[in-house]
Parts: sequence; C-alpha cells; structure tokens
Amino acid sequence: EMQNVSSSVDMSRAQSLVGKEVFLDVTNSSGETNQICGRVDYVVMEAGKVYVSVDESLYKFEDVTTVLDADYWDAYNLAYAWSNDLSKIGGLNKVSLASKADVMELKEAYDNMTTYQKTFIAKDSVALLDAYIAKIDELQAIADNEKANEDAGETTGENADKGDTSEV
Repeated sequence: EMQNVSSSVDMSRAQSLVGKEVFLDVTNSSGETNQICGRVDYVVMEAGKVYVSVDESLYKFEDVTTVLDADYWDAYNLAYAWSNDLSKIGGLNKVSLASKADVMELKEAYDNMTTYQKTFIAKDSVALLDAYIAKIDELQAIADNEKANEDAGETTGENADKGDTSEV
C-alpha cells in the first residue's frame, strides 16, 4: 500500500512536467550514463513505475535531474545560436562589406529578442555587434564616397569633352 502511495505521488509530480524541458541522466546496459534533454510529451505508469516520454522514448521518472522553464530554455538556445553566429564573423579586423548582410541579420535577430531573451546575451557580445555595425557604416561611407568621386570624375570628363567639341 505504501508503494501505491509513492507511485501516486510520483505520477502526480511527473504529470506536472508535461510540456516542460527536462534533462535526464540515463544509464545504458553497459553502465554508461548519457544525458538526454527534451520536452516531456506525456507521462505513463507501467507496472507501478512512472515514465516520462521525451522525443518519443520512455524514461524512468527518477532519471529526471533538471527541469527547465520553456521560456528559459528557448532564450538559452536562442542566445547560444546567436553567439555562435556572432563568432563566425571572425573579429573586427575581418569585417568587410561582404559581411554586411550577416551583421545586419544579427542586429535584426537581437532587435527582435524579448527583454528577457536579451539578458542571455553577454554585454561584450552586444558591444562587439555595435562595433561591427560601426565598422560596416564606416566602410560603406568610404565606398559611397569613392563611387561619388568616380561618378563626378566621369561627369567632369564628359562635360570637358563636350566643352572641347563645342569650341572646335
């Protein structure tokens, strides 16, 4: 009877995990422990034991080691992916107009984050993004200035030719 009470309590606790992200430490038949992470889809009791379903596999309830709020887990994963993408730029000395689209995509992704999600991004990373944007703005201004000078040179040359032909 005490085991039934224990199973009922475990079932109640496990049911509260449905829809939440969990980490499980699962020991395989060779004695190795692997960490599994995923969202609990449902809970079932079989032969008096409580199991949680994660990624279409059943695991013992007692293997659950960590429970994460979905918003926390989503923010963590978003920040991780964003930081990885930021590191792919390669540093301020690697920034060029060719990396403009990637930098602007990072800025847009950051701007679209919630206030909570932004707390997962290191201040140094935000400062680096700002430095990338400033560098691209600087490079774009130089390119625009060079283009304007080329255009002005062509216009001056055309006018000079027209002037020369009108005098002849």
